[in-house]
Amino acid sequence: MGDYYVADSFKGYELIGDPYRNKAGKMASKARCKCDRCVKGVYVSRIENGAPVPHPAYSGVCLACGGSGYITKEIRLYTKAEYDTMQRAKEKATEKREQAMLAGADKKRNDWLEANGFDSEGYTYILVGINSYAVKDQLKAEGWKYNSFLRWHTSETEGSEYADNVEKVHWSEFYSTTAWGDMHPLPDAQKKVDILINGEKEPSHSEWVGEVGGRIKEVPVKLLGVYGFTGRYGYSQVVKFEDESGNVFTWFTAVNIPIKVGATCKLSGTIKKHDEYKGEKTTVLTRCRMMEE
Repeated sequence: MGDYYVADSFKGYELIGDPYRNKAGKMASKARCKCDRCVKGVYVSRIENGAPVPHPAYSGVCLACGGSGYITKEIRLYTKAEYDTMQRAKEKATEKREQAMLAGADKKRNDWLEANGFDSEGYTYILVGINSYAVKDQLKAEGWKYNSFLRWHTSETEGSEYADNVEKVHWSEFYSTTAWGDMHPLPDAQKKVDILINGEKEPSHSEWVGEVGGRIKEVPVKLLGVYGFTGRYGYSQVVKFEDESGNVFTWFTAVNIPIKVGATCKLSGTIKKHDEYKGEKTTVLTRCRMMEE
């Protein structure tokens, strides 16, 4: 309006009439804006099925705007010099807030690293190469930390029985940080952690074996791994085998497995189902029997 300016929060308001001095002696103007007490002139009592329900009083007509949906209010007007001064003050306030956040960013990041098992230089040691579930209680006692992203890891391996089963990594390999000190996993970080712990996985050549309900008898296999977990029925294990053709068998059981990982045996069992996990076909067995070669 002429040589006068309005605050950014009032931009878009329709100014009405000529400027005038208000009771405080400041330049002001009447302005038309949407009513903040109703929805298009309707005083709403609640939202039902996504639609506003008018208030029963006065047939839902908003008393603030008389049902028009618009009200008139007084807003402050600024000269060019006053407006520029206001904008500079706003920019300085924003800059001050940013500086305060940046000043605390390093502390926030360092506190996060310490709480999540990284040392003062930003390194941690990830447990690899062993069945961690079987030794989780000992890991806890030694002060190791666990999360679903890095799994078992620690900032200090000295004196640990598992010091030779670790990979040393820096946080920057898996996380990015914002200017405010917030930490976020990198897009491919989970895959990198999985490869670090389990090794680079080659494409599977496994095929399903037999018919569901049938049996396999004394098939020569190698024990690939025993992975323990606690389910709704207590402790159990996933036992994984591979035959000479690269076909994979899994067996869910709580019994003690008498042979070591990597050893061979002859496997018999009933075929429970044919399954597929992460692109790998696996024949799921039950009621298994192992005979060491």
